[in-house]
Amino acid sequence: MYKTACLVNPPWIQRHRSIWEEVEGRTPPFGLGYVAAVLERDSRAEVSIVDAKADGLTLQETVQKIVGTSPDVVGIGSCTYDYTDGVTLARMVKENAPDVITCFGGFHASALPGYTLDNSWVDYVVRGEGEYTFLELIQGISPQKIKGLSYKHHGDIVHNPNRLLIENLDDLPRLSYHLLPMEKYYPTAGQCRRSPAAAMVVSRGCPGVCIFCCSSVTGRRIRQFSPERISDEVQFLVEHYGIREIVFMDDTMTHPRDEMVQLCNLLIEKKCDVIWDCSTRVTAVDQSLLELMKKAGCNQISFGVESGDDTILKSIRKGHSVHHVKKAVTLAKKAGLEVRGSFILGFPEDTEETMKRTIAFSCELDLDLASFYIATPYPGTDMFEWAEKNDRLLTKDWSLFDQSHCTMDIPHVSSETVRECYVKAWKSFYWRPSYLLKRVSRMRSAADIVSALRAVTGVVAVSKRVHE
Repeated sequence: MYKTACLVNPPWIQRHRSIWEEVEGRTPPFGLGYVAAVLERDSRAEVSIVDAKADGLTLQETVQKIVGTSPDVVGIGSCTYDYTDGVTLARMVKENAPDVITCFGGFHASALPGYTLDNSWVDYVVRGEGEYTFLELIQGISPQKIKGLSYKHHGDIVHNPNRLLIENLDDLPRLSYHLLPMEKYYPTAGQCRRSPAAAMVVSRGCPGVCIFCCSSVTGRRIRQFSPERISDEVQFLVEHYGIREIVFMDDTMTHPRDEMVQLCNLLIEKKCDVIWDCSTRVTAVDQSLLELMKKAGCNQISFGVESGDDTILKSIRKGHSVHHVKKAVTLAKKAGLEVRGSFILGFPEDTEETMKRTIAFSCELDLDLASFYIATPYPGTDMFEWAEKNDRLLTKDWSLFDQSHCTMDIPHVSSETVRECYVKAWKSFYWRPSYLLKRVSRMRSAADIVSALRAVTGVVAVSKRVHE
């Protein structure tokens, strides 16, 4: 059994300028937080978390902080866009503490475990949900017996059978908030009306089959914490950290509907002084549900619109039409909710005309906020498989996979045009006089002004990128 484990959210090292530097929030590394919680409950190991992003640490500072915990095992969680940073961190940890065991987890490593283990300074990859796989590793169970683990054996890379997904999420202990710098987390610009705010993830999996989604790692079936568990945790955050707004970061918060109804009723019953925001699919709402959500404290709802062209929506297997989008936005507005929409440009079947249609559609909808992204083929998605099979990947510089850079070549339009449309989308939506007047008229606090200034700075930044 290993005695100490240090779990790390790596620092930004190699990052390219994008709007997200100006407007993005900072959220807890939920995967690491649950791994830590299970270790604290079920092992005798001493556990720490280093969130280098939240703490603003340099690479060297991060290494020093890790080595200072005298870890036996270092677990590094990373997404695609910071995967290279994580690998660099692992190398430097090994250089400073050669006997430390390094283990990678997260969507990218799960999708490409062999690729990750090709690095000599990576010892293990935990695939999929990592709580119990990492626990067994810490407990000293033989690697050959641990499901969900990939490792090197006599020069060969071995992938053990997959671990079954956790059926009852309530079996997991509460996230290890006490190991995280809670005061350093904050929402994306414009997302929240009250502070301090906290983010939560209360489900795993997604029923959608979109070509750009990594849900293959967490499954196509939604598994949720119970409404009782969620409402209790909301109350915990309010009472222990003074949280006044919750951002539920789940992709489809309102599915299943019955669970959402139960949660709303519990939040109403508890009378917590907190409002909340969530995301869902446009086909997963109705008027009575939205009105109940508003009564339970919901302030803002975000819809994954993606495109304003039905042909593109069908090609990406989104499962809704432009008509569905219009209906959902209308219903949410009628319920008194702020509405946010997300849009993606540069899908494999996109043309300049379909992208222009998407931009126009974003302005036609009565949205309070909009986010725009460039279609990015993440490993583990059908879009990545298409791009790789058809020699459409422009790069495997993973730091560019941040949804603001073109990383694949699509058949009907150039990357330059995609970038131009991306910049045009932000400017077209946010620089409208009618929109600016509406936002200014709704400012009620200093926090609203600061959030608006962050958003403006970000739009200006992305507008300059096309000329770089």
